[in-house]
Amino acid sequence: MFGGVIEGFLMKNMKILHINTEKTYRGGERQTIILIKALKEKGIDSTLLCRENYPLSKIAERDGINIIRAKGVFESISALILNSSRHDIIHSHAGKAQGIAAIARLFVKTPHVYTRRVVFKHRKKYPTILKYNFTDKVVCVSKAVKEVLLSYGIADRKLAVIYDAVPKKSNLKRKRAEELLKSLNIPADKKIVGNIGALTREKNHKTILLAAREVKDAYFLIFGDGKLRDKLQQLIRHLNLQDRVFLVGFKDNVEDFFLIFDIFVMSSLSEGLSNVVLDAFLYKVPVITTAVGGLKELVFDNYSGMLVPVNDYNSMAEKIIFLLKNRDIAQRLSSNAYRLVEEKFNLERMTSEYIDVYMSLLRK
Repeated sequence: MFGGVIEGFLMKNMKILHINTEKTYRGGERQTIILIKALKEKGIDSTLLCRENYPLSKIAERDGINIIRAKGVFESISALILNSSRHDIIHSHAGKAQGIAAIARLFVKTPHVYTRRVVFKHRKKYPTILKYNFTDKVVCVSKAVKEVLLSYGIADRKLAVIYDAVPKKSNLKRKRAEELLKSLNIPADKKIVGNIGALTREKNHKTILLAAREVKDAYFLIFGDGKLRDKLQQLIRHLNLQDRVFLVGFKDNVEDFFLIFDIFVMSSLSEGLSNVVLDAFLYKVPVITTAVGGLKELVFDNYSGMLVPVNDYNSMAEKIIFLLKNRDIAQRLSSNAYRLVEEKFNLERMTSEYIDVYMSLLRK
């Protein structure tokens, strides 16, 4: 009896200091915000240490999250050390943030949790492993991520797998999506293949562009920005696709545009998991993606989506054409995917599992 009372007291009075110092706003930053808001719903207080004047701090401020702003690495370390005593857990959400928290851990005793989202292996193995010596618990967003850390020699007892989750919005704005189609001179009755992701090497957009060349009766909308934008635009012109393939840039509230997607595609070289695939599941858009990393734990071939080999644009094109022609099969895949995300990748489950991790450290 008293044990349960104490557990409840600890949980309700828990204070978490989250740290994410990324300058961009991608899946990890989105998940940071999602978790903080979900913890708040459970009555758990959170503060976010982040970079000043970058997208994450602006979005956190907009959403009413307590913020500690820092201008750089040294200021982040100082802020973490100064504020850690007022918190029960430090939770880092990116590799750089883990490094900052690991340094701070030399000076403070506050337990440190790190969420790892990537499956690629670092070239500098030993400095990377050293960070884990000052990390009390590592949350892996997929089994694929966990396998990478086990290959480093990180002890299994230090690792936990907690799949990401995304909330479903009920107030999507179809008019906003339709206005985008109109601005691009895309007829309302045309099929739309969508992609959302940073324009970086690992997202491998070239495969999508080569597939688009083979799919004659559809338009392709690619959302996101990045350093490869100019090269991808050049490739679009080289392939003579400028009338059917559009790099539309970064858009806030990108979920609105799932309302106009007939198919969602990803061509990544590696993925720890994928927030946007979970979005596609929630909004019942059939998914075609490469069979890499944690994607294989979301997309079960011919059940919750379709898988293609990396760089195989012909296979991607064939499956896009097939699903566009066979809407009954596309609907079956999206219905299965929706049921999967509701049952296994839901926000309640994710939040409860993070709370369990926090509590396990506080009991020690």
